[in-house]
Parts: sequence; structure tokens; C-alpha cells
Amino acid sequence: MSVTQGPGSVDQVVPPQDFVIWRYQPTAEDTGTTVPVEIAIGDQLCGDWTPDLITDRCQFYVKFGSSPPPYFDPEQKQVYVTTTGEQLNVSPKIIDSGFCPSPRFSYFLEPGNPDPPGYLDSLTGTFHYQGTAADTGHYYYLLVMQAGSAADTMGFSIYHYDQALCGDVTHNGTVDVADLTWLINYLFVTFDPPPIPMAAGDLDCGGVVDVSDLTALIDAEFISFTPPCANCQ
Repeated sequence: MSVTQGPGSVDQVVPPQDFVIWRYQPTAEDTGTTVPVEIAIGDQLCGDWTPDLITDRCQFYVKFGSSPPPYFDPEQKQVYVTTTGEQLNVSPKIIDSGFCPSPRFSYFLEPGNPDPPGYLDSLTGTFHYQGTAADTGHYYYLLVMQAGSAADTMGFSIYHYDQALCGDVTHNGTVDVADLTWLINYLFVTFDPPPIPMAAGDLDCGGVVDVSDLTALIDAEFISFTPPCANCQ
């Protein structure tokens, strides 16, 4: 595939849906202009395109207004962890300059990825997830935001665990020094990834994961040897 007329490039095809994604970063000089774009679809030999190998063409026009369309915040969180019985709401962060019309949301799955249990709010882009023990696993979906003819996509992952062992922030089945290292990194160094699941790091059952939980884990492993969460009511 190749752009044979107009700006931009074709940089992704997602089988088997056969999505063709055209990308272009407008400049200030594009404001108020309308440009034709043509994408050629066909076979490619040795990196060269020849007219007789083109099987189809897609033509459309792009109008550049003064207000850019909304797009996903590239710095937002894209990985979420939950356990059975918890309600998880995955909400995208949108950079919006007041573009009209308002965006609408949908999602699709790449081959081999199961459909996550729950539903998507098409007006806000929030995915409301609540799985049962049978839904334990990893889910990945591609969220699509469309505003008029403009669109943006971003992938989100949900890790669902059936149970949380208090103190086992690495989710390997035991509470050991590796959990202490993980918690120190999360609280003071990398700030990511979080405990898996987050409830496993709440050793004092205070509702949040903070320094007091790190203190409780040190106490459980090296001082009193009291099992994590033993003092929770």
C-alpha cells in the first residue's frame, strides 16, 4: 500500500478487518485548505510499486480547520489490573480543543484476543469491566475515537486475577524479597508497574498502597514475621 497522491503515509494494516490507517501531522500552513488523498492498494515486489500490480484505489478529501480534532493523551495509563468482584472503569484521557462534532467511541479486538466482559460507553469511551473467576486472564482492546471524519486509536490492557494474596505484589504465589523490591520500585523509583493486583500491596488494609504498606511488609519479612494483613479488621 502507498499514498500515490497527497500528503501522509499508510503505516498500519490490521488483519483480518483490513483496516488501512492513513496518518498525517498537519502544519499551520494547512489551515483552511482542502487536499485530495489517494491510497493505492496492491502487491509489492522488491520494494517497488508498478501500476499493473495495483488492485484498488481509495480516494478522499481532507479539510484542515483551525481547531485540531481530539486525540488520546499519549501519556495516559494503558495497563490496568483488577481482581474478581472489583468494578474497574477504564477511562481514556482526551486532548480536546473544542472540535465539533463531539467524539464517539467504539473498540475492536485484534486476532486472538478475547472480548473483555463488560461494556463500552460510546459517549465517554469508558469501558466498564467486572469479571467473574471464570474471566481470569489478559484482555487487550483497541479503542477508537471518531469525531466527524477524524479518528484516533489507542490500545488498553486489562489483567484480571481471581484472588489477591496479601503481600504478594509480584503475583508469583509467595511473599518474599522480590515483593519488597517491587514495592520499593513502585513507591520511589519507577512508580510502575503497580502491585498485581493493587489489593495485594495494601498490607495495612488502609485502602491505598503507600509507605505504611512498605513498612508492614518489612515487618512481616524481617522483624515480627507476622503474616501480612493479619492485623486487618
